Parts: sequence; C-alpha cells; structure tokens
Amino acid sequence: MPHQKAVDAVREDIRQYINLLHLSHEAIICVDDEQNIVVYNQGAETLFGYTADELFGHSLDTLIPERYRKNHKKHIAGFNRAEERSQLMNKRQAITGLRKDGQEFTAQASISKFRYGGEVTFTVVMQLLATTTK
Repeated sequence: MPHQKAVDAVREDIRQYINLLHLSHEAIICVDDEQNIVVYNQGAETLFGYTADELFGHSLDTLIPERYRKNHKKHIAGFNRAEERSQLMNKRQAITGLRKDGQEFTAQASISKFRYGGEVTFTVVMQLLATTTK
C-alpha cells in the first residue's frame, strides 16, 4: 500500500492548494482547453457577482463583454501554442470583465498554463483596477 499512501498524500496537497485558492482576495479562475470554467474562487465571486455553482462548466465568455470574445479566444489559442508558460500582470495590458449585473470593469490579469496528460488548464489571477459604466 505504499503507492496508495503516496496517492493520498498528493490528493491532500491538492485539496489544501484549492482551499488556499478559494481564500484569495484576487479573482482566480481556471479554464480547460475549451475555455470552460473548472475553478472559480471566492475572489472571483466577489468581483463578478456569480457564485461558483452558477459558472462551473460554463464558458469563460460569460465573464467577457461580447465585443472582446472573438479576440480573447484568439489570444488564448496563441498563448496555448506559445513556448511561454505564463504572462505576468506588469507585462500585459488591462483587460475588461463583465459582471453578472452587466457592469463592466477593468482589471490587471496574469495568466499561466499547465499541461498534464495531454490536457491544458489555464489559470487567470485578476485584480480590479476600475469599474466602468456601460
């Protein structure tokens, strides 16, 4: 059973990591390679106004104003093909997000990708810059 102990230890590490993600004040969102939301923390709930249960499995497009969705998909596809594994906030332009109530805001965002078993997961960490009216 040494193998099972190792598997259990890894699962516990992952559980603790996910708990830390959920406690962060920054919005942290993970999406799969089809840009469906797989992780959505409390910071994201506060920023966007949706609960995690409302968004799990749904498209990231829900959180992006319609006029930016096409370019965003191209950007993510390009990042997926690129060698780099992350893009930090201070090296990227501000982005525009869309709250549940339709209000838009600008934020700084860092993005990273993780490949495991042929699958890729993208993680975005966001900080609010300003709220705009629309």
